[in-house]
Amino acid sequence: MNDLEQKIAGAAAAGAAAAVDLAAAGNSSADQSAIAGSTAAGTAAKFGLTASQQSTAAGAAAALAGAAAGMTTQQQIDAASVAAQIAGAVAGVSIVQQAAAAGDAAKEAALVAGLDPNAQAAAAGGAAAKIGKYLGMITWDQSIAAGAAAAAAITEAGLGYDRQVAAASLAAEVAAALQNLDIKMQGFVKAAAAGAAAAVNTASRAGGATAAEQAAAAGVAANYEASFLTGGMSMTAMPRSAVAGSSAALAGAGAGMNVSEQLTAARLAAFAAGTLQGMTSHELVAAGAAASAAASAVAGLNYTQQAANAGEACQTSAQTLNFSNSSQVIASGASGALAVVIAGLPALPRARRLQTMAIDPNRLVTAAQAAREAGVPQVTGLTAEDEADGGAAAARAAAARLGMDAREQTLGAAAAAGQAGAAHSRMRGGNASQQAVAAGAAAALEANKSGMTSWDQAQAAGAAAALAGGDAGMNATEQIDAARDAGSAAALVSGLTKAKRAEHAGDAGWAHALLLGYGTKAVAAIGGEEGGWTARNVGLAPKEQAAVAGASACTGGRYAGMNSYERITNASLAARVWGASVGMDQTAQIKAAGAAAGACGLAQNLTHQEQAAAAGRESAALATSFGIDPWGQTVAAGRAAALTTYNAGMPTIDQIRNAEAAAYAAGRLAGMSHLDALAAARAAGSAAAAAAAAIDDKNGWEQAAAAGALAAQLAREAGLSPEVQAREAGAAAAAAAHLAGLPNAQQEDTAGTAAKAAALLAALTPLQQTIAATYAAGAARAVSAQREGASPEEAATRAGLASATYARLRGLTTIQQAATGGHATCAAAAMAGVAPERQAFLSGAAAATAAATASMNMSEQATAAAQAAYLCAQSAGMTPMEQAEAGAAAAGAAAAAAVMRAGGNATQQAAAAGSAAGAAAGSFALSPLDQARLAGVSAALAGRNGNMTAIQEAAAAGSAAAAAAGAAGLPEPNRSFAGATAAGAAAQAAAVRANLTAAQQAAAAGAAASSTAAALGMTGARSNSGSILIVPAGKE
Repeated sequence: MNDLEQKIAGAAAAGAAAAVDLAAAGNSSADQSAIAGSTAAGTAAKFGLTASQQSTAAGAAAALAGAAAGMTTQQQIDAASVAAQIAGAVAGVSIVQQAAAAGDAAKEAALVAGLDPNAQAAAAGGAAAKIGKYLGMITWDQSIAAGAAAAAAITEAGLGYDRQVAAASLAAEVAAALQNLDIKMQGFVKAAAAGAAAAVNTASRAGGATAAEQAAAAGVAANYEASFLTGGMSMTAMPRSAVAGSSAALAGAGAGMNVSEQLTAARLAAFAAGTLQGMTSHELVAAGAAASAAASAVAGLNYTQQAANAGEACQTSAQTLNFSNSSQVIASGASGALAVVIAGLPALPRARRLQTMAIDPNRLVTAAQAAREAGVPQVTGLTAEDEADGGAAAARAAAARLGMDAREQTLGAAAAAGQAGAAHSRMRGGNASQQAVAAGAAAALEANKSGMTSWDQAQAAGAAAALAGGDAGMNATEQIDAARDAGSAAALVSGLTKAKRAEHAGDAGWAHALLLGYGTKAVAAIGGEEGGWTARNVGLAPKEQAAVAGASACTGGRYAGMNSYERITNASLAARVWGASVGMDQTAQIKAAGAAAGACGLAQNLTHQEQAAAAGRESAALATSFGIDPWGQTVAAGRAAALTTYNAGMPTIDQIRNAEAAAYAAGRLAGMSHLDALAAARAAGSAAAAAAAAIDDKNGWEQAAAAGALAAQLAREAGLSPEVQAREAGAAAAAAAHLAGLPNAQQEDTAGTAAKAAALLAALTPLQQTIAATYAAGAARAVSAQREGASPEEAATRAGLASATYARLRGLTTIQQAATGGHATCAAAAMAGVAPERQAFLSGAAAATAAATASMNMSEQATAAAQAAYLCAQSAGMTPMEQAEAGAAAAGAAAAAAVMRAGGNATQQAAAAGSAAGAAAGSFALSPLDQARLAGVSAALAGRNGNMTAIQEAAAAGSAAAAAAGAAGLPEPNRSFAGATAAGAAAQAAAVRANLTAAQQAAAAGAAASSTAAALGMTGARSNSGSILIVPAGKE
């Protein structure tokens, strides 16, 4: 024997001797074996033997003493195992080592008793299990201890690996059965014990083995053993990988691995086992996470650490399998959350505690059903928030390991918290909607605790709810609705307004639609619909609902990859569609569309001009689609642009500028002429000014004054003349007064007041200021007349009368009254697009009427008319001759009208008309012949208006022309020649009106000329062309 053997034998002999003394004293066999064991252990200690060697000596002594005392073989085995355990306890070894020592002693006793190796293994296993129970081991550990002891016995007996594993498996099964574990758990311990045996075998091979090799061998053997289990003990892939991982961790611990190394061993073993069984990538990831969490529990780590380790193991496996970054984070979070959940289940055995955990949370239910009384006591007091925290922490850690920034880490944490919330609800019977709600709430809470913005909180909540709903079987529409509701709830918790809450809800809806692969337009539309729906649900008015719909669509378009124009268009569309769905009329829809477009521009940090242009464009487009006329389109565009500019915080002057620009653009797009579009722009600017004043609670007069002042400012800044500044001020004031509901007369007053104020600022003289005011009042009358359905010419005429009246009331002279009346009519006619000739005629008529109203005599009326018509023709760009002709015609018409009002007959009217026209022509420096010609034309016209026959008209024309020629100083025969010529021209004109042929016209002209010439004392002859040749009498 070597020195060690001699010492062990000596110690055993000392123990046996002590037992002999007790026997002589009459003590029982149990006492004899006990004293023998303790004495042997003490002696071995004195010899400097290790704790294990002391236990060996104690067991041998106890067995010898028992045999000498007549104990049965089993009693000897029991005595040996107890003595060995006590020796180990005295030596301070762990309970696992005490159980192992007991098993080894039992094996030695069986060997001495002559039992075969299988019986020795059985004795070792039974003793280890019995001692383990006595020492307080959980049932699982007792069974593992039995298997390990049995395997060691077979090993020492020199038998092969297969026999060792079989013995271990059988011993563990027997131990489990004796402890009343169910059939399924017996299968688990059989597999685990096989793993333990493999680890022992690996360690005992020549040259030894590393801890990692022992752990790997344990995992492989456990999985292999599990594959042969049948009946109630049979296992599916997931529990087989779990038991492989647990066995590897236990073996690693026994071989001296630290906790981190044990976790790695568990993960690798489970992964390898799953791979051999053909698991999917997600199942492999889950298996590794489960094994790591189980190993954490075995190592005594708390549930938070178990969750963290599960998450890390999950990510490591996921990386090996080339999962995307986001998938790694999601998987890690799910693993961490479920590790916490399962840690709180009642008495779930270690090896099985996470066997069913996977990325699919539905597996958790199976784990809950698998809980048994055997196992590590549950962690009590865990809440849904604890579960969410575990998942969030695991996900955050995974994201950090991937180098994600803080926001991405938090979003991953929130998603994991959401999954935990859904699982918590599902385990308690929650349906799909309840699971989605729970997921959203948990995600929002995690995002809130992490200090995320309210928008991110709503996004996280919506994503979690939608994913949970999808896992629970919701279709795409239901998932989007779930996201919307979760986003709304998160915003509510954040304390946001109803509008912002609805907007966040819409954003959560489109975000999930984007995730589901919807197209860009669909994403924006869904955002609008979900936002509008929530806005209605929380009690917002239709206008606000549409605004929310537009805002959500705008944001959704951004994330869907739309450009700025597309985002604005789709925001506008969403607002209109939602507005229509809640019963908005066309006007309200147009306003909503424009407002949404402007708001979308603001959200993109566009300039206020760009925002306003977008709002105007979309409003006008919608108005067009509704069949609204071009003017209405400009009104819509201007209104939307002004409101958008106001919402952008810009001053009133910018609101007006942008309204005018939008209205002009809309008008041109609708086919308006430049002048018409300008008129629409001015109207839009006035409306904007009035609206701005109304917002400040100003009355109609104040609104008009504000509009006028701002219009004058714009004109001044554009470098326009003082007169134009006054005109613009008046027009804007009148328009604003109309919008404020003031009657026509007050509109004219406000226009005049605003124009005068503008003229004052432009440093015009008091007279010029008053004249500017009269023009503005007239222009206001023209606009109101057209609104009432008057024709352009009628409206222009009314403008002149209003201007003249305004002038009279302001104390201007009669001549000034007539002049302003004429000028106002001319300007109004020009603005209305009346032909230049008619502008001049209407201007003269208005001046004449104003002069008559001012009690001027006929000559003064004619002069006023002539001057007004002349100036109007000049402003219209007519030639000098046309200007003079227009003035003469106006003078004639005025004189005829004066005579008619005085009761004069047609002949008198014609004579007065001819005289006035000739005089006016003379004042314009026309030749005597032209004076005569124009006198004749006016006389003929007056005669026709007085119902003269054609012959009478010609005669009147001739007479008037001759008189005018005479007044111009023409001698005979030229005076009579002019008269005859005028008579012929009048007759020819009458023939043209009667649709006579050219020959008939010539004949009529010749006859009239001849007749007139004869009346004037001349004779006449016709040329071949029908023109008249006049010669003095006696010179035929």
